[in-house]
Amino acid sequence: MVALAMGAVGAAAELQSNDVIEVRARRPMMPGRSDSVAAAFERDPRVALNRQGGTDVQADISIRGSSFSEAGLILEGVALRHPQTEHFHAELPLPASLFNEPSVLTGVAQVEQATVHPAGGVSFSSRDPQRGGYIDLGVGEEGSAWQGVLLEGMLPGSDANGAIGLGVFGHHAEAFGVDYGDNDLERVGGGATVKTRHGAWASDWMVGVSRKEFGARGYYGVSPTWAATETFEDSLVLGTIRQGDVDGVYRRVTGMWRSTRDEYLLFIDPADPFRNKHRTRTSGLAVDGREQLGEAWQLQWRGAYAFEGVDSKSLGDHDRERGTLLALPAWQGQRLKVTAGVMGEVFSDGDEAVLPQAGVEWRVGEAQALFASYTEAMHEPSYTELNYESPGSLGNAGLRKGRSRKSELGWRLQPTQGRTASVSVFHRATGHAVDWVKVAEDTARWAATDLGTVTTWGVECSGSRRLGEQLRVRAAYTWLEKDHEWDVYAARYVLDYPQHRLSIDLDWAFAPDWRLSVGQTVRYHSETMARETEATGRDGRLALQWYAGQPDGVVIRVGVDNLWNDSFGSYVDLPAPDRRVWGALSWRFH
Repeated sequence: MVALAMGAVGAAAELQSNDVIEVRARRPMMPGRSDSVAAAFERDPRVALNRQGGTDVQADISIRGSSFSEAGLILEGVALRHPQTEHFHAELPLPASLFNEPSVLTGVAQVEQATVHPAGGVSFSSRDPQRGGYIDLGVGEEGSAWQGVLLEGMLPGSDANGAIGLGVFGHHAEAFGVDYGDNDLERVGGGATVKTRHGAWASDWMVGVSRKEFGARGYYGVSPTWAATETFEDSLVLGTIRQGDVDGVYRRVTGMWRSTRDEYLLFIDPADPFRNKHRTRTSGLAVDGREQLGEAWQLQWRGAYAFEGVDSKSLGDHDRERGTLLALPAWQGQRLKVTAGVMGEVFSDGDEAVLPQAGVEWRVGEAQALFASYTEAMHEPSYTELNYESPGSLGNAGLRKGRSRKSELGWRLQPTQGRTASVSVFHRATGHAVDWVKVAEDTARWAATDLGTVTTWGVECSGSRRLGEQLRVRAAYTWLEKDHEWDVYAARYVLDYPQHRLSIDLDWAFAPDWRLSVGQTVRYHSETMARETEATGRDGRLALQWYAGQPDGVVIRVGVDNLWNDSFGSYVDLPAPDRRVWGALSWRFH
């Protein structure tokens, strides 16, 4: 019996106690096209991935009805931010196969494990070094194609007591007419890793670069009358050193440097297009850990520094800094755990905030728990929200920092016997929430607007169940209601949200060498005037996988994206890409 984590698309098999199935460890399920981090978590029912184009063209993370600026990625305990636009929160120039299966963090769980995004984050941690890799070749309708490679090995002398692993990776993809006829995509990237393990010590060093160019007609609320293109270049260096296990007592240091270049061309006049060109620089250092203080007390602590800079002719040249300190003691009894502490943040413009954090968990029997939490977080507007001016959008230099206050009450079934389940009632009050809105149908441009306080009430039910040894089902349902004082024709991110969202994901090993993956999401959006005739979406996907057997490790996959050819778009006035069939030949080796 081995444990096979199914959530990471294209990832190697990872151990997870509640997903047990009798197969060979070389048999991961790879239901999608890509080994990108966005593809790794888009099957998680708790995450909504709002797309412009396909998953790897431009996609935004939404957790519990949040806007794209309130949720994002967390990498080795550091929340990644993008001060220029935040539209690239779901991007990493690293493949998902380098990491363990991602987890969705909200409430006190996020505060304990990372610097925070206001609504929640998708957390990635580096997996242990190993030997092997993959070669992946795929083709799809309309001439799309992709290639990916990952090669990993360990230096001589590596064993269970100490290991040094080296890896290199690369990828290329192209697609044509993703949604509109001239919205094409070309994406290329690569990088290297060094991972060490020695006793209780571990270190991970990664460097990745990527470049993609895509057609952006109709994106970001701009009229599809005009053609547009965008080029996005991303470079990331990450290093982390850890002593101990982050699920127990540990100490960790994580450093990160990232640079992106973004050029957007809008062809109102083909001879003289409207042009935006930006360079964004972010870097940070976080030191955190958990200490055991006697038999019943623990202390979670963290110190973090973040730098963000933008160089742009249209947005201006800006730098800002942020410092974070956290002290979060917890008392653990036989059945009761109480956590209460404070997070302090200081900003380079002189602002500061003291943010209380608290949680309680009471175990009911051996397998169930009741929990409650209260957390707060700060958010700085992006420089696009502050300073952008284009034919389709207008920023607002008067925007202030947002402050979110979140409460949650719920029940969970502890992972056991292949089952997980939870029910949560949550409330989020976001002060100085920012959205791009049009107050009337004939309004010329989307305007970045301070909505005041937006209050979100919601219920989230999620769970997974292993039915026998070959079938696993995951599902989640979310109901949301937002209170605000605005009556607008259309909104882009905060006020345009799914009131009801049901997502089901099925993975079935129906024969010794065959696996089937099926996903279905149904969502009903809030009814703004712009959504009156387009409020319901049905996003279906299917993939079939055959383990060829000879040569060992060869896998053949076929799949369908947008199974029902549904035109519903995550954003107003932007259609979803048409249904497309694809196939891939992969070789996984050890």
